[in-house]
Amino acid sequence: MPVVEKPQDPPLLAPAPAEPRARGLDRYLQDTEFRRQVISFAVIGVGCTIAFAILYSILRHSMAPFAANGLALLATMGINFALNRAHTFRGHEGTLRSQAGGYLVAYLIGYGASTALLYALLAAMNHPHGMLDTLCALVSGLLATAVRFVLMRAWVFKQPAQAA
Repeated sequence: MPVVEKPQDPPLLAPAPAEPRARGLDRYLQDTEFRRQVISFAVIGVGCTIAFAILYSILRHSMAPFAANGLALLATMGINFALNRAHTFRGHEGTLRSQAGGYLVAYLIGYGASTALLYALLAAMNHPHGMLDTLCALVSGLLATAVRFVLMRAWVFKQPAQAA
């Protein structure tokens, strides 16, 4: 007797068609972990920026803008690292030593970008003093902040690849 194959019933629930993957900025805006990191980084950054602005303003009474910028950044660096490691990037996967070293490199790159912009702004404004001087330092600090976020997310606290 010949064997007759019975056709298979179609599955009751077919898999949903894959949605097109978001590209560019949309990909990041849809990523809830990215948004959480940005918000946490921003909150920590605002606190450190306030501390930086106060320190910079105080230090400018007795030192040059670049020395005041460096010292104020250095003073706020430790707490920024600790808070971002624990809360923003949850960097418990790597060693403290390697992350601190990477953070220092990221901070120095950010400091270089900040110093270059500060120099350009102060030169363009004929080396102002007071509130305008502090505003120039804050604007240059924003550049350093963006540089540090990118480096910390992509390198210092990079999450291990998830197995599919």
